[in-house]
Amino acid sequence: MTTRQLSDDAIRIWRAGLAAVDGQRLVRQTVRLVDRDRIEIGQRVYHLPSPLRLIVVGAGKAAASMALGLHDALQP
Repeated sequence: MTTRQLSDDAIRIWRAGLAAVDGQRLVRQTVRLVDRDRIEIGQRVYHLPSPLRLIVVGAGKAAASMALGLHDALQP
């Protein structure tokens, strides 16, 4: 293998690793607004208050992207 091939492989591996832990995408795939008063997270369904008002609290490097994923998932 050439240095260029090794470098290209390393970059592909790095990008695949980043994609695997993309908080926005993962939350968007896990959370679903069932209807106006129910939300599905994984296989569990939760009833939401009416009018809908959610407060999202997070910390850490992935918090912002996960909050964006939640925002995306809750769009009608």
